[in-house]
Amino acid sequence: MDLEKRGVLNVFHGLMNILKQKRIQAGYVIVIIFILFSRIDTVFVLIGGIFVLAGILWRAWAAGYISKNKSIPFGGPYLLCRHPLYFGSFLMGIGTGVMCGNLVFPFLVIIFFVFAYFPLMKDEENKLIDIFNEEYRSYAAAVPMFIPFYRSSLKPNSEFDWNLVIKNKEYRAWFGILTFIIFFVIKNSMA
Repeated sequence: MDLEKRGVLNVFHGLMNILKQKRIQAGYVIVIIFILFSRIDTVFVLIGGIFVLAGILWRAWAAGYISKNKSIPFGGPYLLCRHPLYFGSFLMGIGTGVMCGNLVFPFLVIIFFVFAYFPLMKDEENKLIDIFNEEYRSYAAAVPMFIPFYRSSLKPNSEFDWNLVIKNKEYRAWFGILTFIIFFVIKNSMA
C-alpha cells in the first residue's frame, strides 16, 4: 500500500476513533439537527414513538441484567444479542429520526451506528475476551452481536434486577428522550 492510501486510512481510523469516543456528544448534535429540521406528521410521530418506546424498554430490560466487567450477563436480552443496550439506543435513534418526519434521518442513524458503535462493540468484545477468555468466546459464538435472534437452546444464568437499572444509570436515557420530546414539541408548536 502506498503512503498516500495509508495516510487516508490513518485519517479515517482517527476520525472513527474520535466519533467512537465522542459518540454521546455526536448523538446530541444529531438530535439537535433532527429537531431543527423536523415537522410534525401524526403517522411519523406514532411510528417513531413506537420505536423510541421499544428502545427505552429494551435498554431498561438490558440494564437490569448487566454488572459491567464482573460477569457475562447471560439472561434477558443478552440471550438474544451481545450488545442489547446499543440495540436499544439504535431503536431510539431510528425512532427519533422517524418522529421528525424526514426519512433521511433514520439512514443517518444507521451510518452513525456503523461508524461509531460497531467499532466500539468490537473494542468492548476484545476487552471482554481479555477478561473472560473462553467463556466470552463461547458466548459470542452462541449469541449474535447486534441484531437480536432467539435460540431456544440457550439457558439464562441471571435474573432481572431493578437495582441494576438504577446502578447502570439508565435514567439518563429516559431523561434524554424526555428532553428530545420537549424540544421537538416546542419547535413544532412554534411552526
